[in-house]
Amino acid sequence: MITNLRVFNDANHPVPQAGHPSFVRRGILTDDSSHLPKYLMSFLLILSYILIFASKANAQTDSTSTDTSSATEKPKHFLFTGYIKDLQSASFINDANQISTGNLIHNRLIFKYYAPANITFDVEMRNRLYYGEEISSNPLLFSEGLGTDNGYFDLSKKIINANSMVLYTQFDRLNLNWHSDLWDVTIGRQRINWGVALAWNPNDVFNAYNLLDFDYEERPGNDAVRIQHYFSNTSSIELAAKPGRTDDENIVNALYKFNTHNYDVQFLGGLYNKDFDIGTGWAGNIANAGFKGEISYFHSKDKFTDTTGTVEVSISVDQSWDPGWYATFSALFNSSAQSTVFNLAALKNTTLDASNLLPFRYSFLPGIQKTFSPIATGNFSVLYAPGINAVVFLPDFTYSISNSWTLDLIVQSFFASLNNKFQTAGNAVYLRTRWSF
Repeated sequence: MITNLRVFNDANHPVPQAGHPSFVRRGILTDDSSHLPKYLMSFLLILSYILIFASKANAQTDSTSTDTSSATEKPKHFLFTGYIKDLQSASFINDANQISTGNLIHNRLIFKYYAPANITFDVEMRNRLYYGEEISSNPLLFSEGLGTDNGYFDLSKKIINANSMVLYTQFDRLNLNWHSDLWDVTIGRQRINWGVALAWNPNDVFNAYNLLDFDYEERPGNDAVRIQHYFSNTSSIELAAKPGRTDDENIVNALYKFNTHNYDVQFLGGLYNKDFDIGTGWAGNIANAGFKGEISYFHSKDKFTDTTGTVEVSISVDQSWDPGWYATFSALFNSSAQSTVFNLAALKNTTLDASNLLPFRYSFLPGIQKTFSPIATGNFSVLYAPGINAVVFLPDFTYSISNSWTLDLIVQSFFASLNNKFQTAGNAVYLRTRWSF
């Protein structure tokens, strides 16, 4: 799959522009910078204890899960796992003397309890420690750019909010699930994924994401209630409701899935924030190539008699062949697109939704991936918006050091027509190390 399109939705690393505030130094937010080493050491110490405990917990669970003296396997009631990532970044436009560096330590903790009677309790949190020039150049702008908790309940906290460091923690999963052969009910903060296409998902009304934000594979959760009923292995109906903090932030949708002529098909509709929405999606094959697509229509609930609305269409095709090649092509149509984009590089930090997955009328994303060995994979994809003549080059390389260690090199280069001249709009290089435990 396209590696650097797997993550997406937080404003992690802004790409500075000429005259961008990130090149302007400002004052302190809350904590004095002389105390930062103390905060850093305390955080790393606590994190180390957490990771050691997690590793020991997993080891003990694995060692006691099976009774070697008999064929009886003991059930695992607890799961405790996670990862820690270090993401180093360097952002610039043309001049190497104006490089802005940053660093993100990203830790995720996952706890699940499998109770009797088919009940599962899921708690997951992410902790992010930002530090470097990208913060110190404008700490207020960076802190505000992290965004807010998008759930009905605010389960996030900025523990440190200083002029060169931000420590941000958030619970993005906190739910209770019950399931049977025919029913599945989940209450609480959860991930509701209704998308079927590869790059853009206008059907994914609960969890739309920004495809340029690559460092959040799990994507945000919703404070919601989800009820699913299965008619068969290929047919089901579900209802999901997410209450908003205002009347214009409620999402209530129903989804029906079935299979016909070797195609998985779905229909959905309901209330989406300020709009009514209706849509369909499919996934199947044309010859040996995968063929997926989604169509959604959004119409203002306050102007129901108007003939205007937003149509989004997403199509994707993928094909694999030996030895180790995989190619994709995705296209997106947005009827309510902007005519111009003044800061293309800032698109990575833009909050998007299902009715506006990209601010361009037409977007195309071809990509090619090569698996060189079981531990090394390279990918190159290009995002192109012909209306404003904008191009984003997205190469990346992944190397698996071991079963628990992974190294990624990711590049994002933005080009656009500015002042009647096609020129670079920003570049960013990321080096990411991940340890899973």
